Amino acid sequence: RVRWAGWQPDPSPWYQLADVFVCASRHEPLGNVILEAWANRALIVSTRSEGPSELMHDAEDGLLTPVGNPAALANALQQALKLEPAARARMIEAGAAQLDAQFSEAAIVRQYLDFYTALVAEHRHG
Repeated sequence: RVRWAGWQPDPSPWYQLADVFVCASRHEPLGNVILEAWANRALIVSTRSEGPSELMHDAEDGLLTPVGNPAALANALQQALKLEPAARARMIEAGAAQLDAQFSEAAIVRQYLDFYTALVAEHRHG
């Protein structure tokens, strides 16, 4: 069942209510919706559009399908809904871990500090 609730200023409760988050985009260059779904501990089924295919690992932290293939998307959705609870939990936690490792505040600050450290080192040696 799908409920079209209109624009929501805070989508978190909706992610948390869903059994599966589906990103069926033909063109999703950034993949912020994937990061939001991981942040809300949602199981993800997505097409292999630009953003999701760079962020996700098929069958590890979500399920990926070819863009423009509704049958494959439907099959992946059925597969997601039939996952055993332990397999479902592993996939959800793998997504959350990916989010934490690469996109958390601490990870972003660390990347900036590494970048600035490299610039300072280059300036001193250049």
